[in-house]
Amino acid sequence: NLFYRVTHFIKSNFDGKVPKGKLDKDGEELYKKLEEAAAKIKKNVGDVHLRTALNNVFAFTSEVNKYFQKKKPWEKKNAYDVGNTIYTSVNLLRSISVMLYPYISSTAEAALNALGTKKKDINWSGILEENIKPGQKIEAKLLFKKIEDKDLDKAKKYVSKYAKKKDIKESEISRTEQIK
Repeated sequence: NLFYRVTHFIKSNFDGKVPKGKLDKDGEELYKKLEEAAAKIKKNVGDVHLRTALNNVFAFTSEVNKYFQKKKPWEKKNAYDVGNTIYTSVNLLRSISVMLYPYISSTAEAALNALGTKKKDINWSGILEENIKPGQKIEAKLLFKKIEDKDLDKAKKYVSKYAKKKDIKESEISRTEQIK
């Protein structure tokens, strides 16, 4: 979970406060990709292609994750670079959370609260802005719990039992097999 990795890193290494930083060259490239993604998402939502819009959000999130992995701030080679990486990542997490708000509003709101963003500041118009400043307090937050295999098996059994009660064909619920 990228959100937890970044926020936990801030909590563990910077006393929960965003370090001094700015956009580096890679960060500037990511903001260009954010601008492109935001335009695609806005168009897809306007055209009621909601699944495509959500896939655009996930594709951009993957780019941010690659950036964080490439920069390896945990290796702490250069404090200046670490600050830039964390500053860029946390600001992009805010943008991603805003983009996800229409889909998973309570989770996105929890993410934004953890980043110190007030509900009144959740808006699309500021999606390209670097609203999270150095020194801002951040809360490390695990937004999604990992689903264990035993829990997945329990859910599959429940769905199968429900299907039998309702006389639903197994083939109609076969998508539960694809979850794993």
